[in-house]
Amino acid sequence: MEYSHDQVGDTLIFRIEEHRLHTALSVEVKEKLDELLQNKEVKNLLFNLSMVKSIDSSGLSSLLFGRRLIADREGKCLIINPQPKVTSLMRIARLDTVFIIHDDEGSALKSL
Repeated sequence: MEYSHDQVGDTLIFRIEEHRLHTALSVEVKEKLDELLQNKEVKNLLFNLSMVKSIDSSGLSSLLFGRRLIADREGKCLIINPQPKVTSLMRIARLDTVFIIHDDEGSALKSL
């Protein structure tokens, strides 16, 4: 899986640098999030999905996994710049009511 991440203060920015977030990759995402979130300083999580063109239910599950880990810390989990197909599937699954969606990392960071 191709990804990058940065920590800005108490916020982890997790960028998925793949075109598809599907079953096989979702396992890797969960494992990596579990590893990165061992850092107890992290309170908030931003998923940058700007490169992800398609996502399946397992991919959505990996986003919810990250949200659950952050909720345990009373933090926020935001989605950044999802592509139209991803946004559409999130709406169908009603996850647009669960996640706050921002157009870019800067506006997401300012909202925290």
